[in-house]
Amino acid sequence: MKTAKVLLTALLTVGVLFMAGCPAPKPDNPKLSADFASSELMNNKGSYDHYAEADATADIVFTTNYDAKKFRFIAVAYTEVDGKFMLTEEKVLYSYGTLNPKKPLVISTTFYGVIPNRGIAFVDFNNVERYYALSLSGKDGSVQLIAFEDFK
Repeated sequence: MKTAKVLLTALLTVGVLFMAGCPAPKPDNPKLSADFASSELMNNKGSYDHYAEADATADIVFTTNYDAKKFRFIAVAYTEVDGKFMLTEEKVLYSYGTLNPKKPLVISTTFYGVIPNRGIAFVDFNNVERYYALSLSGKDGSVQLIAFEDFK
């Protein structure tokens, strides 16, 4: 009996250590989204994390159904690469850590003009670094995430 307990404990320990080293499973339909935060959400202070730029005029809520690691709010700039103008990460404005499905992040910012100047960057479930510029739709004014590759 004592040998069986020791063996079971050893197997459980190995199993836990094995699972700790395994990446989280890929979600069936991975999604990270941005939208204007509702007044209902903004009035429920403990239900979200928040970062605000000075003189912000818009509250953007970021949600996801997987762990987006090394989530950053960034300044976006245009740069010329081989004769083409490309978006690039200019600097990190706010580092959040991991954005997860349990708690959204609200970022208060301002949209200046029609050219994106703010964005997000994070590491996805495949450990791939992703970059998105924040923009407003010319059709309906909704928040859009425009994917780009950083060429730094």
